[in-house]
Amino acid sequence: MKNILLVLIFLLSLSFAQRDCLKQAEMDVLGRSGRPEKETFTISPSGHFIIHYDTTDTDTTSPPNLTDNDGNRIPDYIDEVAIIADSAHHVLVDIMGYTEAPFDGEGGYDIYIMSYAAGVYGYNYKDGSASYIQIDNDYVGYNSKFDLTPIQIMQITVGHEYFHGIQWGYEENLGVNSYFYEMTSTWFEDILIPDGNDYLDGWIDELLNNPTEDF
Repeated sequence: MKNILLVLIFLLSLSFAQRDCLKQAEMDVLGRSGRPEKETFTISPSGHFIIHYDTTDTDTTSPPNLTDNDGNRIPDYIDEVAIIADSAHHVLVDIMGYTEAPFDGEGGYDIYIMSYAAGVYGYNYKDGSASYIQIDNDYVGYNSKFDLTPIQIMQITVGHEYFHGIQWGYEENLGVNSYFYEMTSTWFEDILIPDGNDYLDGWIDELLNNPTEDF
């Protein structure tokens, strides 16, 4: 069964490129990275991540839900992002033995909270020798066959994108390896969130319904 799932994930990565989430950071004329500008940030409990987000809703800002039920002056959504980012780091680095993802040297690995249309999960941007993540601010409007909550989709995305950051540390030149990067990051989703099953959530229906078709 595990071998079948690995083959399906492999074919998924080749055929559908689930998220096409590997990007190159744009540079200005002076060679400086054009990272998003956000109003504030918080540092994850482990100190490994800096989560950047907005707190006002304007034409140029995109805040998450600012509800703060625990009264720690950090939106609950941002708390959840920090928790799963720390968990992904712990599993990948402390347990599985991967080298920590390179970051820009300014205190931790950066995660930016953006506003994307439903169906867009997030991106990992290569930025020189480092990288950073951009994810959605609510994950509302996703049609999930497995009834995944917005928080679960966010957790899957953070784990997936952070593993890309680790991959960049091993090989900076993407070349023709995007299928391998995506395949292994999709595999890690199932390690971090075992009941997520996002990679089976409609992404491979065309393949499963037409197994004899050329892909």
